Amino acid sequence: MANHLGTVHHEIHFTVQEGLDAIRDVIYHIETYDVTTIRASTPMYLMSRKIKAMGIKMVLSGEGSDEVFGGYLYFHKAPNAKELHEETVRKLQGAAYV
Repeated sequence: MANHLGTVHHEIHFTVQEGLDAIRDVIYHIETYDVTTIRASTPMYLMSRKIKAMGIKMVLSGEGSDEVFGGYLYFHKAPNAKELHEETVRKLQGAAYV
């Protein structure tokens, strides 16, 4: 994929201990104790720290694309394009950084 796109990709690996050590910081930054949110946010937090340490200022990720482009399976059941659009707008209004 990297060759096809002409980009540089990096694999980043974490240990279980690194994940456990990051949990307090993750909870602080996401401001919730919700287990599912913490579980999803911990790898992103660790990845962001490694990206920053590499001196990289900007990355493109898949975060938010399901909301923007109707990628969740239930979007496929929208009765028409207008309702699909209204649902994507509703999802994005609840996003923290739009």
